Amino acid sequence: MMNVDITKGDLWYILSLNWWTKWEEFVDSVSKSGMVDETSEEYPGKVDNSDILCDGKLKENLLLENDITLIPRNVWKLFVDFYGCTHSDISVFERRAIQAPKSAEIEIYPPHYSFYLNPPNSSATFLFEGTYCKFQTIRELKLIVAQHLKAAPGVNVHLSIHNEQNEFEELEDEDATIEEANLEREKVIFVHLEPRNGIRSDVCVNSSRLKSNESIGSQPESQMLSLHGSGPPLVPGVCGLNNLGNTCFMNSALQCMSNVPALTSYFLSGKWKSELNIRNPLGSQGRIATAYADLIKQLWSGTRAYAVPREFKVCIS
Repeated sequence: MMNVDITKGDLWYILSLNWWTKWEEFVDSVSKSGMVDETSEEYPGKVDNSDILCDGKLKENLLLENDITLIPRNVWKLFVDFYGCTHSDISVFERRAIQAPKSAEIEIYPPHYSFYLNPPNSSATFLFEGTYCKFQTIRELKLIVAQHLKAAPGVNVHLSIHNEQNEFEELEDEDATIEEANLEREKVIFVHLEPRNGIRSDVCVNSSRLKSNESIGSQPESQMLSLHGSGPPLVPGVCGLNNLGNTCFMNSALQCMSNVPALTSYFLSGKWKSELNIRNPLGSQGRIATAYADLIKQLWSGTRAYAVPREFKVCIS
């Protein structure tokens, strides 16, 4: 990591340590020879983070100064302007400096949450999603939700998660940070609004807010999740698919394929692995089949009411 002071709000970029090391070796050779030879083996070429990506997302468990390094925005821009970049979407590498208790720092894996409105005895409706900071408190998350929904003054906002026992578990300690609450990095958070001080439940939320494009982002209004802590037991194969934005046709096709017994049995048994062709230059090197197998395993696990086909979508997009 470059020896540069980190200031809250500054934009930094994650860079493959392999590319960084190759660039350092190239600069060292130039300083010795006094010549810039773009055909030499030391020339780093375009900025390339492919080795730290998996299906378009940052690989898990990457270590700073072992797998990756961090560079400030101005250095990233210099690299890209001079060498070019192999990636059209660089947002996956961008990180804003956050304020830690003692100093500003960079979160390599910031928490990302999707919020769903979950009225009692009803299905859950997608509200919004966002990336947050591990030092934010549950109280701050509640405030974000209240502001987004334009909740009436005096309305209590309750946040819950769906635990491994298929039950709703409320996040009760408002002073706890995301880190202290041990929230998983990617999680669905359910919102329940409780009227108080005589406020009617039908005016807890500005209803037009829920119907506007702003409230649901790229998600269709009809996106629903059937998740009830007190509902019927989960059944293998009876599992919804989260709409990731204009993926209703993809989800429909996946559900049809999931209910072809021979095909699903083939993937659940693991037999597909021995027939995977990862050397075909015209194929996906097995990524699509692997993502599909993982998704089928989730749909037929009997432990969830819905699955998120994000990895599969990334593979085919």
